[in-house]
Amino acid sequence: MNSQDRSCDGVSAIPLLKGNQDNWERPAPMTYKKGNHAMRTERWRYIRYAGGTEELFDYEVDPHEWDNIAQKPEYSGLINGYKKWMPENEKDHVPNLKRKK
Repeated sequence: MNSQDRSCDGVSAIPLLKGNQDNWERPAPMTYKKGNHAMRTERWRYIRYAGGTEELFDYEVDPHEWDNIAQKPEYSGLINGYKKWMPENEKDHVPNLKRKK
């Protein structure tokens, strides 16, 4: 099957996995259970928790994530940009499945 035969929209991550980050413009998404999501770039990490609280960290000045700057008004535009990447709809997670004996 060649790339023209595929019917799934998206961007190939192969160049990124091979170390070519020059043109990668998307944040890396992370999810932990339902409603807890984060977006990570080389410089920033934005986190939105299921309860609605938010965190934003600037790795250039805070590599250990000690200073949450999400509530500072000067970062609202940056946060709104990351919110566009967050999932709008979620499914419930699959419960733990038991193995057949």
